Amino acid sequence: MASVKSLTLLTDFEASAAGGKKFGYHTSKGGPTGALLPLQDTIRRILFSLPAAFSEVLRCMIGQQEASGENIYVPMSIHQQHFDDCGLIITMGRLKAIEKELTSNRLAIFDAAENKLMIPQHRKLLRILDEVSEERENARAGGGRPVEA
Repeated sequence: MASVKSLTLLTDFEASAAGGKKFGYHTSKGGPTGALLPLQDTIRRILFSLPAAFSEVLRCMIGQQEASGENIYVPMSIHQQHFDDCGLIITMGRLKAIEKELTSNRLAIFDAAENKLMIPQHRKLLRILDEVSEERENARAGGGRPVEA
């Protein structure tokens, strides 16, 4: 049985529904600037599905990834120390659950052999996280119910 990457499948479906070709085709051929929108929509939906309290934890992890560099695996112990520096108290059990949530939604890659995590598109993720947080804040200030995906 062949493996299927859910994020690729979802973005291909969104791109074809919008009248385009496969998502990978747009990005590899340097298509129009709107070619990245399906991926942003997918990330936005994932972030909306996560609890609002998860945003600060994710923001702290992205900060550590930014400090470590692009495409660098960061040891989970370093993330734990960075949480302490950010003023967040995260147990190892909770950290494992966060790692599972990020990897199951394809927002991060976990190397189990070395107990390291990498957030591949951390700048884009941070930008979209800021937009989602702002939308949630505006919905809360407006007295409406929370914004859904």
